[in-house]
Amino acid sequence: MSKASTKRFWGKRAHHCSQITRWRRRRALERLYGKKCIKCGEVRGLRLDHVLPFSKGGDFSLGNLQLLCAACDQAKGAQHIDYRPFHPNSRPVPR
Repeated sequence: MSKASTKRFWGKRAHHCSQITRWRRRRALERLYGKKCIKCGEVRGLRLDHVLPFSKGGDFSLGNLQLLCAACDQAKGAQHIDYRPFHPNSRPVPR
């Protein structure tokens, strides 16, 4: 196997592994908080959102992820806002 084809293989493999992990993280959050946006309750267009944005040092651990709909995720932007209802570090959110 040439060096270029090896790189191409491992690149696809790494991407495939990250997709599986993303799927498992999403299912774990759905079991924990339900299959809905944890801010507004919308059930369609859900996204994984970083509580502490990745651009500001956040990671991909379950402790830094929340399920938000597209509208709430876009409104949140790159701010550090925790909407999780019963996480130890969450702040009360006015409804």
